[in-house]
Amino acid sequence: MLTSIPAIAELHKDGGDTELNLLLERGVELEGGEIRFLGVRGEYNYFVTQGFGIGLTAAIRSFSGARQGETAEATSVSLTYNVRWVALTYRKIKIFFDAGLGGNVSSTSFPPQGTKYNAEYFFGVGGSRLLGLGTTFTFGARLFHISNGRGLVPDNPALDAAIVSVGVGW
Repeated sequence: MLTSIPAIAELHKDGGDTELNLLLERGVELEGGEIRFLGVRGEYNYFVTQGFGIGLTAAIRSFSGARQGETAEATSVSLTYNVRWVALTYRKIKIFFDAGLGGNVSSTSFPPQGTKYNAEYFFGVGGSRLLGLGTTFTFGARLFHISNGRGLVPDNPALDAAIVSVGVGW
């Protein structure tokens, strides 16, 4: 039976609660390229009602690899607005879905043939396990997109990637 234990239920019972996560992430390009990246991501969520939060995500990522013989190396800083829906709580575990939209600035034009300034969005699924004293082990998987949105360069060299992440939360 699915039940909501007091420890997790108390975290998001009536809204007004917050969540802070710090995660390491690893990503890989999905189609036709060899671009990979490592990153550090911080997330802040404010739960406006039980199980539904809005927040900000900030990340620093280091990209490397090649696409069509061209080197693709850059470091980027991003900021996205996000929503999170906690779909299920069971004992000390909660499962959530999230999505976000924002932008990033890269050290060089990225993806190759692109620009330094790009939009990005993501959506994914994740979970957390309560470890005790308000600390959680957090994990997730996301689909991630970076693009200049057309118009800034003749072609739109986007990056579609899959990300896995692990970290801690409070």
